[in-house]
Amino acid sequence: MDELIGSRLKSVRKALDYTQKSMAEAVGSKFRSWQQYEGGSRVPGSQVIAGLVEQGINANWVLTGHGPMYLKDLGSAGFDETLMRVVIEAIEEAMEMLDLEITPASKKADLILAIYEMYNETGAQPDAKKVIRLIKTAA
Repeated sequence: MDELIGSRLKSVRKALDYTQKSMAEAVGSKFRSWQQYEGGSRVPGSQVIAGLVEQGINANWVLTGHGPMYLKDLGSAGFDETLMRVVIEAIEEAMEMLDLEITPASKKADLILAIYEMYNETGAQPDAKKVIRLIKTAA
């Protein structure tokens, strides 16, 4: 699906000095799934992205290649880790409810970033109905 995300995931794993198996365990994934993520045949869901954030990895960088790999390198740019988690989870839940998969991964990444930026600028928490409407529009 998205070889660029897979390449970035491989870079993350190597930077953290993990094997594929230990990386999968660290982010709450299965070993085979992690191999597929790195190979670009699958895109990680919210649980894996949240696990990467817990490891100090910038979800924005993983999904788009924009910004630094590490959250600590964001400086005072105003990245809200909690909001990013809430946005990713809201999108994943809405996609599941709609029985929808957004491809390619870059389109899903753009949606995540757009919703994150919208709520980060307003300070409001994501509204499930609005997220569903946005996903229907993007699909």
